Amino acid sequence: VADLLDGRVMGGIVDVSLRSPNTECYGPYGEPLTSPSGAPVTGCYHGMAQLDLIDGRFLLQGPIGKSKEWSFAVAGRRSWIDSWLGPALEAGGASVTSAPVYYDYQVIVDRNAGPGDKLSLRFYGSDDRFQAVFKDPAAQEPGFGGNLRFGTAFYQGQILYQKELSPKVTLDTMVSVGKISLDFGVGGNLAFDLTQYP
Repeated sequence: VADLLDGRVMGGIVDVSLRSPNTECYGPYGEPLTSPSGAPVTGCYHGMAQLDLIDGRFLLQGPIGKSKEWSFAVAGRRSWIDSWLGPALEAGGASVTSAPVYYDYQVIVDRNAGPGDKLSLRFYGSDDRFQAVFKDPAAQEPGFGGNLRFGTAFYQGQILYQKELSPKVTLDTMVSVGKISLDFGVGGNLAFDLTQYP
């Protein structure tokens, strides 16, 4: 209470949103290209791919065809720790093997018909799973029955429309549907499964 009365309080707001797919063109050293009138040059594609021992990921974005209004972005990521960590632990004689797995994906299609007029179609999701397998469950805890698992997953589809009706009035509309699931289990004796459709 004393801190509140003395004014020694900090606060803030974080506003997070999806950005539109990038269709701008860049020159040497990442400098944005501009037309003689000074407007940014658009119509270029951008991509990224990465591969390591933890996961693989990719991103591709740009215009749809030669359209000046429609653009897209597609991205995904998938772990493969489970493909080498489990066998490595087994080869080392570990009594517990674990296999974490995760993946996520996003697809965005945008239509920018001019300042203050935007339509966005979005679909994205994620799945995270972890399972610990006991080779000798009786030595650990007979009630486990050999494994312990935990998982969360969701996917969501959205349609967003934004329109500037006047300098002081803006329409911001979104329709969204998806699925959220959570499951947890200890052997065959305890299980929890929750599914929602927001």
